[in-house]
Amino acid sequence: MLLRKSRGGSEKATNLLTSHDCTRATPQSFLLPAIVHAPRLELAFWAVKLDRWDMGAWGMSPWDNDAAADWFGDLLEELPLAQRVESTLKLDAAEHHEEIRAAAALLIMLGRTYIWPIDDLDRHLQLAIERLEELRPLYGELGGEDWIAALDAEIAVLSARLANDPNQALPVQPKSWEGFWGS
Repeated sequence: MLLRKSRGGSEKATNLLTSHDCTRATPQSFLLPAIVHAPRLELAFWAVKLDRWDMGAWGMSPWDNDAAADWFGDLLEELPLAQRVESTLKLDAAEHHEEIRAAAALLIMLGRTYIWPIDDLDRHLQLAIERLEELRPLYGELGGEDWIAALDAEIAVLSARLANDPNQALPVQPKSWEGFWGS
């Protein structure tokens, strides 16, 4: 099977079907298992159709499929969001702490493989963690322990994403985000 890297970070099979006779194939798709070498090394199934290969979903999340990964890749190529997040994370913390936290929030929401530009993801996650850590004393003065706890929860999410360890338990959603999730 011949593979090529797509913009979303996953892999797509190109039309190489040397071991199957496509002249007798029906319009129905059939599945061929393949191990996909992606940043997260996941098992996927390729749906083979008469004239093209389609990648099925490798997870239930909206970004866990090839079409969505390409869509996010195209979107973040068109919009300079990743660059804007990085430049915001580099601002002076005393003057721009709210913007820094907002930029880190975008990484909590979108900083995932198959969504965020893969060449920037780890660097941006690390930068967001470092900057939120720097905000702890300021937020302690401004809001107290509840604010520090909110930052710590956000740092935990970013740290888990950066560690990318499937054996690590996922952190609890930050309590300060309950309104965002509709709770």
